Amino acid sequence: MAEPRNGIHRRAGDAGFTLIEVIVALGIFVVIVTALLPMFVGGIRSVAQADHEGVVKGLLQQEVEQLRGLPYRVSLGASGDGTDADVDLLDLYYPNVSDLAPVSVTCPGVAGFSMSDVPSWKGYVGAGAPAAARCSFEPPGAFFRTVVTRTNARLGPIAIVRDLQFLSGGTLSSPTPTPKAPSATYDSAHATTNYPPSTQVGVTVSVVFTDRGTTKVRSLFSQIEKRDAGPTLVTTKVDAQAVEISSLAPGGATESLSGGGVSLAGSVGDISTANVSLSGVVARTATGDPTTSQFAYGAAMTVSAPPSVPSLTPVDVTPVWGVSGCTALLCYGTSHTGPDSGGGVLTDGGLPKAGSSTSPLRAAITDTGGDALRFDNVGASTAVGDLAKVVVRLVGTAPGASTIPAPTACPQGAGASARLSGAGYLDTVLHDGSETLRDTAACASTRSAAVGILPTSWAPDGVLKVTINRSFAWCTVTGGVANGGIGLSATVQVSNGDGTYQPAVPAQNFVLADAKVSDAKGMVSNFITGWSYGAGQTPTPTGGQVRAEVPGIQVTTAPTRYEADGTTKDLDSSVVVTLGAASCSSESTS
Repeated sequence: MAEPRNGIHRRAGDAGFTLIEVIVALGIFVVIVTALLPMFVGGIRSVAQADHEGVVKGLLQQEVEQLRGLPYRVSLGASGDGTDADVDLLDLYYPNVSDLAPVSVTCPGVAGFSMSDVPSWKGYVGAGAPAAARCSFEPPGAFFRTVVTRTNARLGPIAIVRDLQFLSGGTLSSPTPTPKAPSATYDSAHATTNYPPSTQVGVTVSVVFTDRGTTKVRSLFSQIEKRDAGPTLVTTKVDAQAVEISSLAPGGATESLSGGGVSLAGSVGDISTANVSLSGVVARTATGDPTTSQFAYGAAMTVSAPPSVPSLTPVDVTPVWGVSGCTALLCYGTSHTGPDSGGGVLTDGGLPKAGSSTSPLRAAITDTGGDALRFDNVGASTAVGDLAKVVVRLVGTAPGASTIPAPTACPQGAGASARLSGAGYLDTVLHDGSETLRDTAACASTRSAAVGILPTSWAPDGVLKVTINRSFAWCTVTGGVANGGIGLSATVQVSNGDGTYQPAVPAQNFVLADAKVSDAKGMVSNFITGWSYGAGQTPTPTGGQVRAEVPGIQVTTAPTRYEADGTTKDLDSSVVVTLGAASCSSESTS
């Protein structure tokens, strides 16, 4: 047995690795490491990128929440001179439309881009600005751009771009809000021009940063709605209805026919608004079932501002009946809506206007024929006595001369000669020498040629004829002091029972119980069961508010048709005719 060398015992297999084995192992190791290295590097980069994206996302969310936490709009103080501090969202991020952004900017990803140039982008970008004025990450439409640069501990130098734009509220048919541009005079730093076009904004916040030499942009969009309701400073309303006729049709449906309808409303609060609705004539038959109910109208106009509409185009509508004329229960002729002699609907500068005192907005029936306005609730049933199937009809050719002078705040207007019409306007101006106090003026008026009620064989134009020479209601607030007035001038004619008529008498002197057709035909109350003359009460202003109303004249007829048995009067066939209703209200607390 051999002695161990140096006292160390060795066994078989303890000879170690050969040089070749070591080299092969090292080679395999290098190959594996080389193969895995991109994965290691990619993982490291992914972690770094995820870290950057997380930081950017946090910045974006932080910016949006900061904007969302601001008051939407704070009314200027009593000074109204524009010296109030910038404290609300619009003051800070949509101050005006006069500070214009550059017409061309070099966006990230384009040769020549420099982070140091981004602060110079700030300003208003109009809807019609050239394409070069905005970057691809910015929204279409008008917006105001603000920019701030800072150094982030994780990202290094960054730029935060905020694009604020006004949005419409959206509708059921078009739920996606659309951009709205403010008026050309919009300025949040002035009491009379700091009224935005809507109570909703779209905010696009973008962070521009550099990642390993590459400029990147990340954006976040959000909508902010005004929730902090401010005070309403001005409210003005105007309503006029020259005629409204209603009854039940033979089948039980509700019939109504109205002409000369005007509804105007203006307000100043968080925003300045003006709304207009004009209807020359409206015909309805309501059964309670949408599939069988009918609705028709002649000339109509509906306008809501903002945006302002400086000039309204008149609308005239002529119905198509064929050569034999109208054969329906409800008939109407050519009608008209629009301003008397130019004008529009404005809200600029917190001063809502609709029409003017010299050019009121009018809704009228201008047709000269016999079917201009006629109401039939008899149809295929049998009419009572000698009544015609057409129980109410516009028979006169023009209104009579008013016995009441037109007040300064409520002139007649150039279109007052229409056969039947309602008209009105509302106006708001700054009180002389004031930047915050607003004066208001409003007027509602109606006129109508003779309306024949219950035509018969012996009274072809009706047992009773009522003419509205003019009815009006006016409201003003000047220097915080309200005032108002009303007027109703109308005449009544009673049939003689032989095709002729008694002389016209002032409507306020007509007494139904005393009125007589003739000995043969009897009293008017045999045909007309209700008469109401409503000239209204003299308005009683309270501080800076006033309401004036003329209810008008209301006539209720006896039943006009028999039931199916041909002998029993159908009590549901009475007709109610209202003529000359007009009202206005105005309040100014600014």
